[in-house]
Amino acid sequence: MLRATALLVVAVAGLAGAGWSAEGAAPHPERATVDVETSGCQAISDRATGWVGPGGLVVTAAHAVRGSTAVTAGGAAARVIGLDLRSDVAVLAVSDGNHVGGLALKPDEARRGAAWVAHVEDGRPRATATSTSNSLVITIDEPADDTTYTRRGLALTFGAIRGDSGAPVVDRTGAVVGMVFATARADGHLSYAVSAAEIARVLSGLTPRSPTVPTGRCA
Repeated sequence: MLRATALLVVAVAGLAGAGWSAEGAAPHPERATVDVETSGCQAISDRATGWVGPGGLVVTAAHAVRGSTAVTAGGAAARVIGLDLRSDVAVLAVSDGNHVGGLALKPDEARRGAAWVAHVEDGRPRATATSTSNSLVITIDEPADDTTYTRRGLALTFGAIRGDSGAPVVDRTGAVVGMVFATARADGHLSYAVSAAEIARVLSGLTPRSPTVPTGRCA
């Protein structure tokens, strides 16, 4: 799913506790989910997940667009207008202008509970029930930058695969509480998401008219 998957270093105990469940009526975040396709760092295009957020901007994982020379979101050309490697958040402005509204953010401190992940399975967007931990401080060793990054996030009982990077995690109200960026090194059924507070920080001040930013070098 992401280039840094095997590099994730997280020391957390008791995340897979019994009793985690996603109950009640499910929201439908998949309706705001789009495919993100990039080229520039590999012989063939790469894919990730994006979602329409505030102001019609598309949010995805920064590592998915890092070093790219061309990006599409939902099949339409897109520009990278926000890129933060520390939090692994990227923001795209889509050229067709059809993305309006979208998912709201809940940048409060994440609390353990039921949630849903919007991702693409067999070519179709879907929402999968999961459960989240309380807010965590997650450490990522990134040899491409010779840097260790820390970010606020949460753990979730979701077996993310390649292409799920950028998938939004929503609570019972349908608000985004996080975004998938990695799987656990030792447990394929445990994934990690950057917090909505980190996402909100990167989104702050951006509009569809914001200038394009450099995508940096390939990881």
